[in-house]
Amino acid sequence: MGYTTSPSAMLIGLGNSSISDIGYAYAQNNKEISSYKADITLGRFPLQKGHIQTAEDQEIRQLILDIICQEKATWGTEFFLNLSQEVMDQLDEMVLDGLIIYGKSGLQVTSSGKAWVRNICSIFDKKLNRKKTSAFPFSKVV
Repeated sequence: MGYTTSPSAMLIGLGNSSISDIGYAYAQNNKEISSYKADITLGRFPLQKGHIQTAEDQEIRQLILDIICQEKATWGTEFFLNLSQEVMDQLDEMVLDGLIIYGKSGLQVTSSGKAWVRNICSIFDKKLNRKKTSAFPFSKVV
């Protein structure tokens, strides 16, 4: 996934394996260079897979972006009350480890938690948590 130093509603990934983000959908280019080059040569988009986000996906995406970019996130009471017991248990464990402070209005990453921000974000990634696999299809944290 690419990054930009300024806000952008669209990020187009160039090259094999790159990921594009158009705000409501993601698309990943072919990972294999030969397939990528073949598609380009034939004038085709070299896409391997994509995902159009649901409203829930977009809400979680914004939450994760807030945590990872601003080291804090705010949420409404309804969101807080609908957190699963599993998520609450994980949040409580991170509080005990000194990584976060959270409550009914949001979450703050502590200075100790900055190194673990990807772990903090992963608590809210429902698709990642549903996979329950030992393989790491994404870049993993230590």
